[in-house]
Amino acid sequence: MRSSNAVLKSEVLLVPDNKVVPASFVEALKQGWKFSHQSTCLSIDKKHSDGTITLVRPGFSKLFVPYTASVKQGYVFGKPRLA
Repeated sequence: MRSSNAVLKSEVLLVPDNKVVPASFVEALKQGWKFSHQSTCLSIDKKHSDGTITLVRPGFSKLFVPYTASVKQGYVFGKPRLA
């Protein structure tokens, strides 16, 4: 006889991305995501830089947040996405 527990463990729970991935960088920080790493690249015109911030949270994949930084506009963050 097979246990019902064995059947349940083999099923995969699918969660929509909009329930897992925060809508913004600020929302990610409010949800408990922590800064892990930053990579950046200075533009050719040297007036702005583009990069990605990596956020981590226990039990989740890494979260990548693209950004553009400039002296005039400050930081502008893109939509976060799972790694």
